[in-house]
Amino acid sequence: MGNAAWSVQAIDRCVRQGIRHFFVAPGSRCTPLTMAVAQHANLTVTQHFDERALAFACLGYGKATRVPGVFICTSGTAVANALPAVVEASQEEIPMLLLTADRPPELRGTGANQTIDQVHIFGSYVRQFCDIPCPQDASFESLDNMLSAGIDAASDGPVHLNCMFREPFASSDQAIKRAMPPETSDSEFASATANFTKNTNSPLIDLADVTPELLICLGTCDVSEAAAARQLANQLNAPIFADVTSGIRDAATDLTLCSERLPKPDFVLHLGGRIVSKRWWQFVEKAKPQHYVQVSRLRQPIDPCHTVTRFVRSEINREKFIVPATPPQNQLRDAWQAETRRIRQSVHDELEKLSAADNGMYEPCIAHEMGTAIPDGDAMFLGNSMPVRDMDLFGFWPAEKRLVVAANRGASGIDGVLATAVGFALGSQRRTSLILGDLSLLYDLNSLALVARSPVPVVVVVINNDGGGIFHFLPIADETQHFERYFGTPHGCQFQAACEMFGVPYARASSHKMFAETYRRA
Repeated sequence: MGNAAWSVQAIDRCVRQGIRHFFVAPGSRCTPLTMAVAQHANLTVTQHFDERALAFACLGYGKATRVPGVFICTSGTAVANALPAVVEASQEEIPMLLLTADRPPELRGTGANQTIDQVHIFGSYVRQFCDIPCPQDASFESLDNMLSAGIDAASDGPVHLNCMFREPFASSDQAIKRAMPPETSDSEFASATANFTKNTNSPLIDLADVTPELLICLGTCDVSEAAAARQLANQLNAPIFADVTSGIRDAATDLTLCSERLPKPDFVLHLGGRIVSKRWWQFVEKAKPQHYVQVSRLRQPIDPCHTVTRFVRSEINREKFIVPATPPQNQLRDAWQAETRRIRQSVHDELEKLSAADNGMYEPCIAHEMGTAIPDGDAMFLGNSMPVRDMDLFGFWPAEKRLVVAANRGASGIDGVLATAVGFALGSQRRTSLILGDLSLLYDLNSLALVARSPVPVVVVVINNDGGGIFHFLPIADETQHFERYFGTPHGCQFQAACEMFGVPYARASSHKMFAETYRRA
């Protein structure tokens, strides 16, 4: 079997198992795969010249859809550039499939140009690795079996299929068309896609032993899971502590300001994934609840305090829970809800004063304004370091506003944030507002090309405070004359010229009023 026929079959196998979005980087060794993608009908392709950013875009797509995107690149350091995105996907269990081109076995270890050791290059961060033989060295059935198994494994996190090719790589359009199998129907594709989003096979969760001191904690989740959590909280008469990545903000409580005033829970029901606020875990350590039950789609609990007493792997679905016919009268609800209202009003009043003063720009005010102004049904992507914390503390919106909120909180890096947000917009098909810091944008500057070409609008809000603002909260900021150079890292850069180079509209706000007007217009 030749390179063209094998590549066509490989791409078709992906499509028949529910995948239609491919992220393709230019290169010679991956030519057979690239041409097979280019000639396949009804595929969506995102092409970018930087493999690092492209892998993050693939990550963002998987984060939004829970279906793997396919990352395709040539051999050598092109493959190594995908590692940061693979790490993030692994930590958050985001579906992702990597098809990387490689040299044939006879060229390995010979010093041949652009040949590196790609076997297990991503280490333990992938769910599965397979070194795919050259098409001439294996039967179609064996190659197809390897692909099929890898695609199935990609539903739980990144999978790396390393594909060896011999020269010549070039495949004519006619050769590709001759190898094309019958087109997959929409009904077949929909059925295959459902395999990636299927419910985890978990038992019913009996909440018969909930106590009157029940608190529901809601971590990273999607819109339907957030709605199910609300319904469950109402049935149990329980208050919700909602993380910003849950998309719920009317139940947000600033534990920085009020943890000592709140009654402590004896039973915590943690629904969904990670929690941004480290104050939450400090609160849990002090509260020492007798029961800490976590229900999440992740394979293992989020448990930095070693507090979880029971873990159930499951999506958040109301039908998964058995609720007592008469739940105990919750002793926390009134106090938590009152404190939530007090904090929200206090934060709103203080930030309104700052905004009205109009004598500078304050990051909390920007987060607050974005939460107020972002339209219902949009998506919000949060950069790491200060932006995600600012939104968690100061960004609020009413219960009737349904937003999809996401962030790269698996490894919490500041690299690849812009590219991930574009991938998230492509996957969610929602206009997406991204807020990130200036160092994050400098890391990912060439992803402005992805923004410019994105068919789904992406609004990028950059907090340019000339360096790493979060480091100013470290004790060392007051203890050394070397802080600014080695930690603050001032750069003196503005971004207008970069936006002009990539054809992205740009505006600079120098007051809160100007920011509010500019953001709403964008």
